[in-house]
Amino acid sequence: FGYGTRLLTVLEQADKGSPFSDLNIGERERVSFDRLREAVMNRPSGGGFYYTALDSPHYNYYWHNDFKPPFAEYDKDTRFPMNPTKDEVQRVVNRYWNSVAWVDSQIEAFCDFLKSQGRYDESIIIVTGDHGEEFQELGSWFHCSSLRPEQTQVPILIKWPSSMGRGPAQKDANHMDVMPTLMGALGMPENTTRGMAGRNLLMPGDDFTSISTTAYVGKSGETMVLRRAGYEAVFFWDHYWESEVPENVVLEHILGPDGKKVKLADASAYCDELKLRFPDAFERFFKSLEVVED
Repeated sequence: FGYGTRLLTVLEQADKGSPFSDLNIGERERVSFDRLREAVMNRPSGGGFYYTALDSPHYNYYWHNDFKPPFAEYDKDTRFPMNPTKDEVQRVVNRYWNSVAWVDSQIEAFCDFLKSQGRYDESIIIVTGDHGEEFQELGSWFHCSSLRPEQTQVPILIKWPSSMGRGPAQKDANHMDVMPTLMGALGMPENTTRGMAGRNLLMPGDDFTSISTTAYVGKSGETMVLRRAGYEAVFFWDHYWESEVPENVVLEHILGPDGKKVKLADASAYCDELKLRFPDAFERFFKSLEVVED
């Protein structure tokens, strides 16, 4: 949303020295929702845009001291073992689910507040997360070590205004789809979303290419993964930790729906396969593509 006060009216963060910085995460979130309710109450008519980020479900996983967690058997020291037993893994998972339950309770309470104010039915409410968590399914903890679904697959739940009806369910979506979908729902002209990498999830269609990228390749070496119709294309590039678009990317391999690597004759054949399996990627993600023989 920009820096300073650009594109926003009120900005509250937990910067060092700010009132939020002295609060623990659970209390910080409770205060955030109280202020969010106050902001809604002070806007008796018309629309407003509110964005709240909740840290509790992020490692080390937290909840408010007044909240009774649903799982009594959970890891209390937040230190994860390097060679865990099944029971040790489950205790970490239980701590995570406790933090998720806390966040669920906050969202439920806020939705109940909107209903009590007659503001729920015509509101757009979007709930999502920034990444998933792995609990040793593939031999790693938490995130930032691969682009596998355990670490990248998150829910994107959108509640539309009652006047719009129920939106279509989508088998696959990206965070970058949220903004063009929201703009479409608000009736923005089509040319305002032209050129965006995301797509309007309210529009009919299926088998779009999803994309995952990271600046932390971990042990997997995956910097970018394209997925569509059961196929995966895995890429890598140098200096992946720099927040710049790379000039050159390396296609590591293409996986078929059977999980096996696709074997082709040469670089040009792989380029053709990419365009065949991920046709919309060349409209949305790549400005140009030139095959470089190594």
